[in-house]
Amino acid sequence: MSPFHLDLILDLLHGCRWACGGCGVEKTAQLGWAAPEDLDRTIALMKEFSRQGYVLDHFEIGPTDFMTASNTREVFEQRRFKELQGLFRSTLLNTTFLDDSAEEWADYLSSAMADRRINFFHVIDPFALGDPERLELLRRKRDRFLGLCRFPHDPFPHPLLNAEFVGQEFDLKQVSDSVFRILGRKPYHTFSVARGAHVSERRLLQAIERLNRNFDRAVNGEDAKALNFYYGSQRDGLSRHYAYRNGQWYWPPILYSPLVSFCEDFHIPVKDWKVEEFETWEKTVMMESYLGLDQKTDCVDCAFTGACAKNGLFKLQDYLDTKNCIAPREALHRWNAATSAFRAGYPATKDARNAST
Repeated sequence: MSPFHLDLILDLLHGCRWACGGCGVEKTAQLGWAAPEDLDRTIALMKEFSRQGYVLDHFEIGPTDFMTASNTREVFEQRRFKELQGLFRSTLLNTTFLDDSAEEWADYLSSAMADRRINFFHVIDPFALGDPERLELLRRKRDRFLGLCRFPHDPFPHPLLNAEFVGQEFDLKQVSDSVFRILGRKPYHTFSVARGAHVSERRLLQAIERLNRNFDRAVNGEDAKALNFYYGSQRDGLSRHYAYRNGQWYWPPILYSPLVSFCEDFHIPVKDWKVEEFETWEKTVMMESYLGLDQKTDCVDCAFTGACAKNGLFKLQDYLDTKNCIAPREALHRWNAATSAFRAGYPATKDARNAST
């Protein structure tokens, strides 16, 4: 039986009225399900994953703001959609909470998804980061919407920042603190720029390197959790993420969050929509990753080789045509040195204490 958790990322929603800084989403590239039978085949596929022991965890519907997409209700009301949704523990929706139709959508979701656990990625326009008044407006809009919803549980809004924009040189802790102070949550980071059809490998690599530098400077053992930083732990690699768009399946590497790209390098050549096709493709990628380690600059003797292989970073390195490390390695060592000592119940060693300062 598989020990894996599975998150399903469905890029189905068409259109978005916003232009958030750093966003690379192709707003009108998604046309719902590519064929009527794709929904039926996805249900059968997810049930097969479940029978094989996968825990069906997050059901993410995007990639645009569900309140402003033109086909949201069509997607939600499609035959058997609720059956697919019900296979998963929770549903994730993207939104800014800014649209004037918030009250209407609160009523709709409260009725259409009353029996589901719904959470949200609260997409924050990075231009608001330096403006407390704009952040306060986001908080008021968010709280008003959530207050109008009638769910049997409290929805959890995760602040989400586009990493290319905030990946400029900045004080990461200051940004996280300012978001937390007003919104009550620390932000997560996503490379939505990777979703763009014409984004260059160089542009994506530069965005990754900038954000890594910011985390390397900011992370230590005390505040890594507060910065929503986690990587290189024993649980790494236990989650599987698959993305669907327009009839095709893709495998997102994990770097801060799933890095969804629709380029051929991450395309899973599925023909029969069987679990074995996904697992065989991933095993091949894993084997190729280890066989190519001697071609990487820093990876052969690194403590995080296993985590990077499982999270697809060697595959991402090859796509970006770089032999250098693309993980925030200094932050990883500080975070793991401090947390390993903490979890063991012993005072931090001298090296761990030094690494976390």
